[in-house]
Amino acid sequence: MVWRAALVVCWVSFGAHAATADVSAPSGVGCDEEAQGIALRISTGIFLDAALCTRIGTDLARIRKQDAALATFHDWEGPEPTRELWLRVDARTFRKIKDGTYSEWSRFNRQWGMPTVVNADASLTIGGSRMVLVRMPRVMHLDAVAKAYRKLPGVQSAEPRWLGGDGPTISATRRDDSMHYLFDDAGGDCMAGCFLHHWYYFIVDDAGRIARVAEWKDRVAVPPSVPKWVFPR
Repeated sequence: MVWRAALVVCWVSFGAHAATADVSAPSGVGCDEEAQGIALRISTGIFLDAALCTRIGTDLARIRKQDAALATFHDWEGPEPTRELWLRVDARTFRKIKDGTYSEWSRFNRQWGMPTVVNADASLTIGGSRMVLVRMPRVMHLDAVAKAYRKLPGVQSAEPRWLGGDGPTISATRRDDSMHYLFDDAGGDCMAGCFLHHWYYFIVDDAGRIARVAEWKDRVAVPPSVPKWVFPR
């Protein structure tokens, strides 16, 4: 993400310790679907880190309880896309997957569970290859799963099924004893890529104390209190 140095007027900015609060999380929050999606985006392992997911869900609930502007703000991407893969396979592999005799992925199935074939329509072809959509039995880090599936015999490519377009997002980063959260209240023509942005930056330490570090809008300079590494890559 590139920020133009010529834009030097900051809309609103708060010091890192100017708005610090210790807010208890509402009851019943934790590793919900939104937290699952955010946790998977910053994880490197195959499976969802339940502790990280619960931490994120609890932190977000505390932030929303403290800040009325974000009370109804939610990340537009849930975990559902992180359970499905598009496989591009040859004709022989397509037939075996469709009739349930593709044993080559058994070693992965023993570790991760058996995927469900969602779509195996012979009319879905790309350059002579067939397309198969499979759904994993649990929420997983599909980039890692896809990398493993690409090595299977007859599989020519494997890619996660992602949602099209864009929308409001929450980015999370773990640094030292704190979690850093960047809320992007994005708008505009989001099917083509959002062009309006309203940013909020929070830090939540391991004791649950919340620091509302900065808030700013599009077309202004990023406040100096906001490190570059909090932005999604």
